[in-house]
Amino acid sequence: MKARQLNWKWLLLSFAVLILATVAIFPRLTGNSAELQRRTIAALSDWAGGEVKLTGPLTVHYFPDVAIKGGFELRDPARLPPVQSIASNDAKFTLDLPALLGGHISIDALRLTKPEIVLKDQAPSAPTSQETQAARIANLFAGTNVRTVRLRDGRITLPPSLGGETIDDEV
Repeated sequence: MKARQLNWKWLLLSFAVLILATVAIFPRLTGNSAELQRRTIAALSDWAGGEVKLTGPLTVHYFPDVAIKGGFELRDPARLPPVQSIASNDAKFTLDLPALLGGHISIDALRLTKPEIVLKDQAPSAPTSQETQAARIANLFAGTNVRTVRLRDGRITLPPSLGGETIDDEV
């Protein structure tokens, strides 16, 4: 074997050992799955200011991104003024890796499939035009610290003061 080839093989072997060590150590740095789920619930509660439940079977993925999948319920969020509740059986919370390695939970993306969103009743003095309804729906998650919120095939239930109708199209 030529000397030039030997150096590359050692470099490749070192890189493979480094990757395997990272894969083996990473879950220990972030804590076990139950601890990660508990910390994620606390971060979601802080984010929304309401009662958060992760329901159903939950799965934790460490590759390609750190994510928790499962059901999601949110009731009476103080930091999301127009929202009364959100429920989805298929939710994915992608966590920020650098913050996680630093010991903090930061939600990078929130993906909800088929969420059921119920809006709060507004004050009777507020106008109830179609523009106001569209603006309320567009600004549901305004002011949150989650970088990306994706809703797919959702259902939004308007309050009685806005007609009480249900919007079933893709949100």
